[in-house]
Parts: sequence; C-alpha cells; structure tokens
Amino acid sequence: VTAALTDAQIDTRYSTALAKTVGQKGKQINVSFSARQSNAVRAALRQNAIDASANGCFGRVALIRPPLGTTRAVARGSAQPGVGAYRSDRVVYCFPGVQKLIPEIAAIGTAGGTGFTDDGILNVGFDMAVATLCSNLNPEENIGQETEFIGFVLGIESGNADVADLTLDDYAAFKAAGICAPRIDEGVTAQSGVTSVDPALFPALAPLNRRRFSDFYQDSVARFAGPFVKKLATATLRAILVARFNSFIVSLGERIEQSQSQCFGDAKIAGNTPESLARNVFRTKHFVRMTPTMDVIVIDTLIGNDVTIEETA
Repeated sequence: VTAALTDAQIDTRYSTALAKTVGQKGKQINVSFSARQSNAVRAALRQNAIDASANGCFGRVALIRPPLGTTRAVARGSAQPGVGAYRSDRVVYCFPGVQKLIPEIAAIGTAGGTGFTDDGILNVGFDMAVATLCSNLNPEENIGQETEFIGFVLGIESGNADVADLTLDDYAAFKAAGICAPRIDEGVTAQSGVTSVDPALFPALAPLNRRRFSDFYQDSVARFAGPFVKKLATATLRAILVARFNSFIVSLGERIEQSQSQCFGDAKIAGNTPESLARNVFRTKHFVRMTPTMDVIVIDTLIGNDVTIEETA
C-alpha cells in the first residue's frame, strides 16, 4: 500500500494521459471530457482539443464543467473556474450540474459510504449529457433540440440554491456568456448549443454545430485526398480529386444549403500557379454554406372577435 496521490499529482497524471491522445492512437477522437475536474484538468482539456486539431488528428471539441455547487456569477466570470478562463470554439462549457439515477448505488444505499444515497440519485456534471448529444446527433445539428438521448437527466443539481429556480433571463445570460446549460421543461434539453467563445466578440464562432460540421467536412475531404498525396500532379489526377470532393458534397444533400470545391489557376485569389505547382503544392478551395437551424421560431398571433381573416387561394 502506497500513500495516496495528492491533487496536484493526480492532475499531472490526467494531463499526461490527455497528452498521449495527440497522436495516431488518438487520431479519431472527436469529443473529450473528464470525470475529474479541476482548474488544471479543464485547462488541459482545452489545450488538448486545440493541439490535437492542429496536429493531424481529427477535429476535436472538449467538454468541461465547473465544480458542482458553482454559482451563476462564478460560472459567467472570467477567472477559473468561470467560462471566461476557457474561451475557445473547441470548448463547450457545461453548467450547471444535473441529477442522475444510478441503480447500482440505489441497490446498496448509504451503506456504500461517502457519495452513496438511498435512492441512487446523484449530482453529476452536465458534460456527460452533452457528450451523449454530440455522439448521437449529426454534426450539423444543434444539440439544443428536443431528443430522447438525455432522458436520464432528472433535474438540475440539488443542494445549489443559486441554480434552483432558473429563469429565461438566466438562460439568456448563459447563452450570452458562452455557456451550454441544461433546461428542464417538458423534457430535457441543452438550452444553447454554443461554444465557450464570447458571442459578442466572435458571433460566427459561437454555434457549436458550425465547429462540429467544419471538423466533419474537413476530416472527410482530408481522407479523400490521402490516396493522392505525393502522386504526380497531372491534370487528370487533379481533376479526379476535385471531382471526388464535389461528389462528397453532393452526397451531403440537405445537410448543406450550398457548396462547391474548386481548384484555381489565378494568382490573384491565391490559387494554383505554375510556381506553386513547381513547389509540389496543389491547392483546392471549398465553399460550404450550412443549412440554417430554426433556433428561434416566432409565432405571431392576432386573436379576437373582431379579427379580419384574409382569404387566400
């Protein structure tokens, strides 16, 4: 029996383990989150998603959360563990926590010791639920839509008076701060599928589905290009590669509204030139406009005894 590791030593072990996913063994990881949360682990998760995505791995997003019991003001703040300390379009900040039933704990009850409850209901981070949504919905989808995937969430975390009665104003403030929050209404949803960027400063980077679909598209076309790497840049092979890109685009159907991939020969738009081809570089440009999501549905009504109904054909 050895002495228990200190918190700092455990954080180091987690950071070391995360670092090992930046390489071929972790190449296909798209979503990461951690059972352990601390300032060091959250920072490591954020940096890991950035490093992995920039170093040959598939695009990755990290799901992080503050400690259970965190207040709204702290979560919206700029200092750790607030969202402002972890700004990135590759980070989803999940707050507040939620309640979940674990039958195995209910079967044992409080006899299990610290952390066990008689009914098996525990407070847990919302990051696991967000990971479930990301794993079950196509990347272009807004994870804030109604689904049955996180029906295991029973309510907002208990014992935290500051989040016991959240209002619409609270959820508006969460979204404005870059926080993905759980909402319990007629079902369980993620109120806003947003990244942790400041939406006021980087509105284009705020939607999580933009980040996830960008990764999906880029990872897909990179795999199509793989068999062509280092082959002769003949006109035929270049045309075949671009045709493959466009064939993939067509296969996406309604998942995108409009797109095209092209190869250019005009130096004015930083495309291919005899000089760039001589340096063994072949450039293609891809323009993809996603199909918008119905994040807001306006129902404009006029109701009364004197309402005039206009007949339409």
